[in-house]
Amino acid sequence: MNGFNLFGELPLEIAIDILSRLPIGTIVWSKLVSKAWRDAIKSHEFVEAHLSKREHKHEHDTFFVKTSFGGSEAYKLLEGYGSSTPTTTTICRTDTLAEYKPLLPYSSSVMGLMLLLGHRSDVFSICNPVTREYVRVPLPPPPNIIDHLFHMHLPKFHRCISYGIGVSKKSKQYKLVYIFGCHGCHVYTLGTGQWRVGPSPPITEGYFTGGGNWASLDGKLYWVKDMENICSFDLESEVFTSFSAPCCPNTVVGIPVEKVYFLRRVCVLEEGLCVCDTANSSTYGLDMLIWIMRKEGVWRLLCRIHKKIRGNMHMTLPIKVLGKGKTILMASIEGCGKRYWYDTNNGSTTQIGSLNQQYTYACPFSPTFVSLKTLFQHQDKDIIHSF
Repeated sequence: MNGFNLFGELPLEIAIDILSRLPIGTIVWSKLVSKAWRDAIKSHEFVEAHLSKREHKHEHDTFFVKTSFGGSEAYKLLEGYGSSTPTTTTICRTDTLAEYKPLLPYSSSVMGLMLLLGHRSDVFSICNPVTREYVRVPLPPPPNIIDHLFHMHLPKFHRCISYGIGVSKKSKQYKLVYIFGCHGCHVYTLGTGQWRVGPSPPITEGYFTGGGNWASLDGKLYWVKDMENICSFDLESEVFTSFSAPCCPNTVVGIPVEKVYFLRRVCVLEEGLCVCDTANSSTYGLDMLIWIMRKEGVWRLLCRIHKKIRGNMHMTLPIKVLGKGKTILMASIEGCGKRYWYDTNNGSTTQIGSLNQQYTYACPFSPTFVSLKTLFQHQDKDIIHSF
């Protein structure tokens, strides 16, 4: 193979097909081989070829992670997450995007894009780690009622903020949704350059509990409205709806509601909506419950992880289910990016990898080579930053 010229001796479509089948990290570094390779990987034909490969869809074997070793921090892509020896590709050192961090432990990528937000920041960053591009989106102005509530010194939960990013099912538009509790909603369609007032979010007794936890699935965004309801937002019609959540976890485990509070979160598991219930503090020795939605408002208890073996898996979310009844669970709160196998057959838990293979943050990532320039083509290209 010495001296073999991939683009000189093969038709372009065959060379692109070969490149599109390589691991993500290999493709990223292949852009450095030559100008011909770089131009091919940036081409529309390559982007489409990569998207069409079945092995790159919904596998959840690639993760966007933040590592912290020996005083050095970096964002990386990690492939083969379920193995003891995953492959990592450094995307950038954290000082490049020092003001941002992934919205974890709750976020996931949407068609290759990550939503980042700095600590106490008033600006979102929408980032494609593979193309190493990002765009800053200022937060929308709050409705007048929010300032009024603030001056009334009402409890903080009355001003609960929720958000999420997703892709509409038919028009394929990327949309960012920002919710001010029950008091207002704004929608930002990528490429328009502006927020617009959206429909009123659902009214609930108490407060909208969604916060930074959302799930994006089949053209809809999902949040936990309260312990009895899930809220969804159709990104095509831009309509809010609510439907029944799984039964109260306190009822399942036999603990009165007034004695302990469960944390309820949503995520995507095996291309379906999933709800995970866990005690809101690791000091409570309670079972973890994982539910799968069979159809809207109808739930099945996938597994109940006994409190005796839950251990350090507090604040984990299910990532992938294997055919032999194993579920990979990932803890992704700061300092606890550990990986576990949980076997639903015998109730055993196994940590994956050595203690030196931990990650400060980790979330599932569906890599694409779609450039932000194609999503923001009607705006000034200067808004797109590289790292």
